Amino acid sequence: MATTMIVDEFKKYFVNLTATSPIISSFGTTFTLGVNLYIGEENEKHIDMLTVYPTGGEPPNKDRFRQNSAVQIRVKSKSNSVGLRTMQDIINIFHQNGNVCSASMPGKVYSVQSTPNVLGKIEGGLFSIYTANFSIKNIK
Repeated sequence: MATTMIVDEFKKYFVNLTATSPIISSFGTTFTLGVNLYIGEENEKHIDMLTVYPTGGEPPNKDRFRQNSAVQIRVKSKSNSVGLRTMQDIINIFHQNGNVCSASMPGKVYSVQSTPNVLGKIEGGLFSIYTANFSIKNIK
């Protein structure tokens, strides 16, 4: 699964979440690309947002024509509890999930850690940053 394809899969997943999703309930609103959902580069807006970054995955396997990709998801929030809860829900829902990457190629998402990484405060202490890393394994 190519890196550009994998972030597209995550984008589709987040945009299609409904109000009943635990991720949306924790974050407080649905995700809209270019408003509070960004891919590859975070916007400088002073708002709560989620950003999906492609990161280095495993090297391609030339024998089986597979590529296992990786992403990092970052939540920026004014509220410590919102950021932490949202990222924990993402980890819980995405770990061993085969539905995130089902649109173009089958793949299963695995969380690299069981709890969010807390990166601390930015923008004069107004926002906290929480991240989690995920690897995506291709399945036949």
